[in-house]
Amino acid sequence: MNVSYEIAVEEDPILVRMPANLFSREEIMQFLDYLEVEAIRRRSQLTRADAEQLADEIDRAGWSQVQERSGR
Repeated sequence: MNVSYEIAVEEDPILVRMPANLFSREEIMQFLDYLEVEAIRRRSQLTRADAEQLADEIDRAGWSQVQERSGR
């Protein structure tokens, strides 16, 4: 599989560009949630189980927001 993507690291932000059709919006949100939870876990020394529980809670909250926005 030949996937093209581009990563640019500036002073603070990291920019990632990839074809829009690779992932759904929900999949991208889940991935970004995972990255955020991992960053929090590293800083706070959360256990892996605590991080997974937090990720599940974030997932449910994010999915609820998506459903509300789409009128479901």
